[in-house]
Amino acid sequence: MKQRRSAHLTAVLSPAAAGWRLTSPQTPPQSWPTLAEAAAAIPAGATLHLALPCSAVLFERMKLPSIEPSELGDMMTLQLEKTLPYAPEEITSGFDVIEKSESDSTLLTATVNNEQLAALCEPLRARGLLPAGITVFAMHAATACPHDQLVLLIYREVEKIVLAICQNAKLAHVQPLGVNDASGLRAELPQTILGAELEGIPTGFQRIVLDESCADLKAETDDFFHLPTASIALETPPAGPPLNLLPASWRQEKRRSAHRAQLRSQLIMAGVGYLILVLGGFGWLFGMNVRVNKIDAELQKVAPDISAIGARKARWDTLSPAIDPARYMVEVLFQTTSSLPSDAIRITVFNHNKDQFMIQGEAPTANAAIEYGEQLKKNPDLKNFKLNLAPPTILPDDRAQFRIIGKL
Repeated sequence: MKQRRSAHLTAVLSPAAAGWRLTSPQTPPQSWPTLAEAAAAIPAGATLHLALPCSAVLFERMKLPSIEPSELGDMMTLQLEKTLPYAPEEITSGFDVIEKSESDSTLLTATVNNEQLAALCEPLRARGLLPAGITVFAMHAATACPHDQLVLLIYREVEKIVLAICQNAKLAHVQPLGVNDASGLRAELPQTILGAELEGIPTGFQRIVLDESCADLKAETDDFFHLPTASIALETPPAGPPLNLLPASWRQEKRRSAHRAQLRSQLIMAGVGYLILVLGGFGWLFGMNVRVNKIDAELQKVAPDISAIGARKARWDTLSPAIDPARYMVEVLFQTTSSLPSDAIRITVFNHNKDQFMIQGEAPTANAAIEYGEQLKKNPDLKNFKLNLAPPTILPDDRAQFRIIGKL
């Protein structure tokens, strides 16, 4: 299982010689007695990959026709339904092709019971840790063996010795033993090798490979096999097969969890944006309050001048009828009479005060009265007045009575 530094930290949990091993790019491999203790040491936010011990997996060697990988998976599923005592929805399976010819393919299947897997992973689930991938450690270990030889790999897994037959750096057969010492290995080896031969698994080993944790077993293997022995370190799991035993329901849960995390992130970003907007609004209000206070202070400074100007204007408005010739009653009367278009129009009433004047008169026709009103509007000396001519009233003798009001 290759680990690369990326934007996301990857942590790998795998079985150790005694307990569980945690590996991540930022820290050296560490071993813990229990899965719960190892789970507690997983870095926050890390993407978790879990490599299972072989005792938690059911293996079966199959020989099937050489077909497309997707069709090979369907055929494998049909074969497992015939041999395993579980319903299809109760298990999760994968496979690795060991040998392939033009006519057939030899593969090793790996199957986990979903309920048993959930029980094993309970310490992880209790901490909210859902693996992104689940593989088998024995398959990873096999890739560390020579690629052109048939070898017997011996290593310890959770205080038990494991015998793994590796063919071209792929796991061909694996058998966890119920022993953990050299004498127990000596007693189990003949029966285990014979059982593999009866299943048609090749046992003509070219080399024995021991994990560093099994150095104490070298004398027994040399005495039994009389073969060259190599030593490897399986502390960091090497690359493994492209299978993932993560149950379908867990995949859906992980997608939902990722969606919730994304939604939570979006809500947090929206909340931050709203907070920035609110703070910006408060900043704008504070700025406006400062400006208003500044304007109020300036108004306070010029208030006496404004008051003085207002007083002068009031005095001017009071004196204006007396000092402005255009507003003299005589001048207004003169302008209204000089604007008469003909002698046929008579002014019968004239009223005047400081704000307005009123003319009432008679004209031979309504049109003549209207014409007189237009003449007054055109008079430049009456431009300060807003003239209002009411519709003329027709008298019994067919003359038109008019009323014109001019307001300042």
